[in-house]
Amino acid sequence: MNTVLKGIICLTVILSFLSIQAQTVKKTNTQKRLILRNVSLIDVEAKTIHKEMDIVISDKKITAIGQKVKYEEKDSVVDLTGKFVIPGIIDAHTHLTTFKSREDLKKDLAYLLRHGITSVRDVGSDARQLAEIKRAIDAKEAIGPDIYYSAFMATRDYFTHGQQKSWMVGLKDQEFAPWVQLVNPGDNLDIVMATAKATGATGIKIYMGYDKSYLKNLAEAAKKFNLEVWGHAMQFPAKPTEVALSGMKVLSHAYMLEWEGLTDPGKNVNVSLSRYNSIDFKNVNIDPFIEAALTNNIIMDATLWISEKAGTYPHAIEFTKKLYKSGIKISAGTDWSVDTKEPHPTIYDELQVLIDKCGFTPIDALRSATLIAAETFGGVSKKGSIAIGKDADIVILEANPLENIRNYQSIKMVIKNGDVIIPDSVKKY
Repeated sequence: MNTVLKGIICLTVILSFLSIQAQTVKKTNTQKRLILRNVSLIDVEAKTIHKEMDIVISDKKITAIGQKVKYEEKDSVVDLTGKFVIPGIIDAHTHLTTFKSREDLKKDLAYLLRHGITSVRDVGSDARQLAEIKRAIDAKEAIGPDIYYSAFMATRDYFTHGQQKSWMVGLKDQEFAPWVQLVNPGDNLDIVMATAKATGATGIKIYMGYDKSYLKNLAEAAKKFNLEVWGHAMQFPAKPTEVALSGMKVLSHAYMLEWEGLTDPGKNVNVSLSRYNSIDFKNVNIDPFIEAALTNNIIMDATLWISEKAGTYPHAIEFTKKLYKSGIKISAGTDWSVDTKEPHPTIYDELQVLIDKCGFTPIDALRSATLIAAETFGGVSKKGSIAIGKDADIVILEANPLENIRNYQSIKMVIKNGDVIIPDSVKKY
């Protein structure tokens, strides 16, 4: 894509997305507070439970936490004696618009929210759909989690062989879009990132085709525009350790650490794939990656449930166990489309895998889908834990999830940005 064309597209997208974002709900100021009384508060920051606590919510925020908080007659007070409170769950790896109509997307998002998922990070979808549904959720024309999404970038190798571009671009007879860009060395990265930023994206998703030098250029350019930097752990030709040193923040797919076992990955994806079978999977040394990840505060977006489902990456479990023991931050994400016919979203299956097969404690598994997941999109100051000043994203459970993570099924109430959602009273799509 030449510089002039990118500039024109960038301006067009800026005007289009500003128009969407301007259509927001007029904020109302109210002094009425919601007080959750006498709860057992699961503190994912301190890794403990605070019993018999009151949580005060006002104007979408948590404004006080303590015991026997004083309240006024006009306040709404809910006695939750014997109930357990956790932060809203975050799925840190979604693809929401995969072959989805607008109505299907609305149903999916309502389903996620009913099941306690209050935020999602989408790392490759049709950004026009996401921007529109975000506006609808803000305007309370639809219900669903807060959405943080990406602008996708790759080299020609991906767009030649990949099939996902059709549901990410979402435009008839068009190969690329401002949120799905072909980016090659020599391109003006300021224009690339300005174009991405204008779509409303929180970060960029670097898919593949870059060496370690150019990855650093992409990361530096993204940060100039306050964009988070996300990408696959293997970039073809850059191997995971090189990717961890590039300036990225979140690396996806623990199974990709297998590529550390390839001495010379070659110059492009085709060469690398031709050498895949030469990897000695039982003896892959990921110690250099662990050192690089710890030094650079990398978050590993492990996506284990889908690896288990595929049945082709058994080493992903062993890699993740070692990362966890080494102190690497692990975020919970599904890399899977939503199926509203299932009894619960697959993010809970991801947590079960972390506990059952990777040795996570229940509180650490919960942290992976709350505090650490919020960090993936730069939202830890507002999301991910129950703390004064943070958004009131709260799930109330009948039973203690630290005794059995399956107690997520005992949801009594979901609160998102201060709005109370009782599952049985929400429209069932």
